[in-house]
Amino acid sequence: MSIYDEVAQERHRAQEKHGHRAMESMPVTALLRFTILAEEVGEVAKEFNDAAGRDGQLDLLAVRGELIQVAAMALGWAEQIGEQL
Repeated sequence: MSIYDEVAQERHRAQEKHGHRAMESMPVTALLRFTILAEEVGEVAKEFNDAAGRDGQLDLLAVRGELIQVAAMALGWAEQIGEQL
């Protein structure tokens, strides 16, 4: 599976999980979209903080998973904006 397929799969998973409060949903405000994206970026930062407790051993699989979530949310937001233009 390509990285693009993984991002698409994550977007679908998030839409199923969050429904009307998902990144692509129309009632969601720009502020909420920003907080969703920032929360995902924060989870990447958390992986780095957690690595400090593991003698600096970064869990690359976890970081990659979080980055896929960041990409999915950013892409969903950008796509939603594009639909408004």
